[in-house]
Amino acid sequence: MKDKPNPFWDFSIDLYPQEGVKPACLALQTSMGVDVNILLVCYWLGAHKRTPLTADDMAGILAYVDPWHQMIVKGLREVRQRLKSGFPPVSSQQSKALRQEILRTDLQAEKIEQVLLFDLLSDHPATSSMTGREIAASNLQLYLSAIGVQATDNDQSHLRTILERVFPETDP
Repeated sequence: MKDKPNPFWDFSIDLYPQEGVKPACLALQTSMGVDVNILLVCYWLGAHKRTPLTADDMAGILAYVDPWHQMIVKGLREVRQRLKSGFPPVSSQQSKALRQEILRTDLQAEKIEQVLLFDLLSDHPATSSMTGREIAASNLQLYLSAIGVQATDNDQSHLRTILERVFPETDP
């Protein structure tokens, strides 16, 4: 069975390898505990000029995907990271193939989360007088507020790096 089209996944796959995006996402994941998929959906909604999210929208998003993210996505990531330096008495060399397989599974789990987000948000009407950049910034602030974190100057720099890759020169 073939996957149905998912513009959010396509957006993420195009954005993530751009200069500075992957390190910025990983740094934000580490420093603020963000779910990179929700971070990216905030940018995607802005890039596609969707309606800015409300606090209720964000609460719904978190309630919908957070159990999957916490139990499956983060669980796979933690196992993969534990295996990085081996797991005595198993050496890192012996666990390398297993780690690679978990990485593939982790990516599939991330993709499932993105399908959940896309299905939840794809029907949001694209009606707003705000620019895509403003929508993305508003959605990001709403997300950070919902998870109870404040961005440091360093975090803000990472968020801007991603924003500049999504909106390189002018707002589409």
